[in-house]
Amino acid sequence: GYFYSKKNERNIWFNSSYEMIAFQILESLITVKNLEIAPYKIPYKYDNKDYLYVVDLLVEYTNGEKQLIEVKSSWQLNDPKVQAKSLAGNKFAQDNGMTFTIWSEKELGIETLKKTRKNMIQRMLPEDVDRIQKIFESHVDEAIK
Repeated sequence: GYFYSKKNERNIWFNSSYEMIAFQILESLITVKNLEIAPYKIPYKYDNKDYLYVVDLLVEYTNGEKQLIEVKSSWQLNDPKVQAKSLAGNKFAQDNGMTFTIWSEKELGIETLKKTRKNMIQRMLPEDVDRIQKIFESHVDEAIK
């Protein structure tokens, strides 16, 4: 889908709901000057083959620091190919005066949303559970898929 970035003054493409949440977070921070989507193609090796890794985001902060961010579900983090990409991204960032980080559910606050949902449902009257469940399914679940 597309997300309108006031910082970039244009729509930017996101590939997943996690990326959309990351954009919303970064867009809301006054310390973020600019977002650049898929800024680099970083070479890396995996299984004795050469590949190009396109990192999700380059964030430029108002203090001049630059950070590469990869957005991934936590279940993907142990995948050997993802780890190879991460090593290449980290080296590229260090070689170019930047930092590299991966944002998963923890950094995006998704685990907090899920816990809030569980706590709300546990405190509800039985007749309200279905109504609230439908609200979460139509709004929150879509954002955290």
